[in-house]
Formats: sequence, structure tokens, C-alpha cells
Amino acid sequence: MQIKIRQDIALLASKAILMRLATHVPLSCTATLLISSLLQERWHYDINPISNALERDVMVSVSKNRVRVENYVHKGGGGDLFFMFKRVRCTTDAGETFYFKELVVPNYLVKAIKNNAVNTLYTVDINNGKAHCLVAYENDNVSKFDADELGDIARGFRRSGLFFWLGGSLASFLSLIAYGLGLILFPIVVYMGWKYYVKIPKLLSRDGVIAGLKSKGFRFPSSAPFAGSASTKQSTNV
Repeated sequence: MQIKIRQDIALLASKAILMRLATHVPLSCTATLLISSLLQERWHYDINPISNALERDVMVSVSKNRVRVENYVHKGGGGDLFFMFKRVRCTTDAGETFYFKELVVPNYLVKAIKNNAVNTLYTVDINNGKAHCLVAYENDNVSKFDADELGDIARGFRRSGLFFWLGGSLASFLSLIAYGLGLILFPIVVYMGWKYYVKIPKLLSRDGVIAGLKSKGFRFPSSAPFAGSASTKQSTNV
């Protein structure tokens, strides 16, 4: 009887921990799924609610647009990681025109902007419609996605976040002593640090982007989502 009670208590505690992990801690997905599988085998516990919660929490919203890039302004870049373009003008198959205000383009995907061809662009909104990041593209001959390159870009944004938090906080403190402006600067510095260190890297997370691409029907090259290699369907002009 005591053993049965202990098992029930352990089961209830495990359920509570799992739901907490699944809904609030995306980085613990692997551990969550592992424990879930053990629960299913040992107590025949239904893990579908946990799996659904994990999928909702991890998946990044990816936009899919089949367009030709007509014009853009080169704004700058992130060294060897990415280019930054602004006022990127695109034309759809129906002849409609729309713009990306700012578009972060990883170096390995820059041909999607410069090849003057119709491509399907997969982008992630990283700043409330003001800036997007190109995470993959495809056309009739090629499909490209590199999770490792995307991870490098996310780490670059994290370094920028640390700069805002450390350097910006110091500047705010000195401004507070000298002019009293630190009271205004400090909340801005904290927000910018959070955006670059937490928000944008989460939007560019490997598992989240892969889940978002799958939901849009992206044609993954063989092993690309797991090996992280940018691959092409065949050797042709892209």
C-alpha cells in the first residue's frame, strides 16, 4: 500500500514538473521528452499534452514568400556572419510589391538576394515588423538552410546584448552621477540587452526555426536539419 502511494505521489510530481518544463523552459525539451517516455513506459501516462505544449512553445513563426528581389540598399553587416540590407523591394508572382524595412541575410544565403531569380524566402520577424532575418530559401534547383550558421548569428546577437547590459549599465551609472540622465538611459539599456541577448536568439533557435520551416513545407536537403549543413538539391545555378 505504501509503495503504491509513493508511486502515485511520484507520478503526480513528475506530471507537474513536466508541464512546467514544457510550457516555460524551452531549453529543457530534451530532458522533458526523455522523462516523458519513461513515464509512458512505466505508468502508461499519456504524453500527448506535453508533446503539444513543447511544439507550441518551441516553434518559431516563419513567413514564406515566393518573390523576386528587385532592389535593396546595403546597410552594413556582422563581419563574416551576415549582411544587413534595408528597403528590400520584392515582387511576387502576381506582380504585387512589398518591402522588408531591414533584412538580416546570413552570408551563405546572400545569393537569394542577388541572383535576380524567383526564390521562396523563409523569414523570421525579429523586431515587430521593423526587421526580419532570412533563415532559408529555395527555388526549383536549390534549397539552403544551415542551422550552425544561424546559431553563430544568434551568438553574435547575444554578444551585443552583453555589451548593452555591461557597457550600457556602466554608462547609465556614470550619467546618473554626472547629469542624472541614467534614470532615463538605464531602462532603455536593460530592454536593448534583453532584446539582443534573449528575444532575438530565441527567435533564431535551431529547434524553433526547424519546426517553423517544417510547418511551412520547406524542402529540407538530406540531413540538413540535423547536420546543420547548407545543401543543394543538385549542382545548378542558383
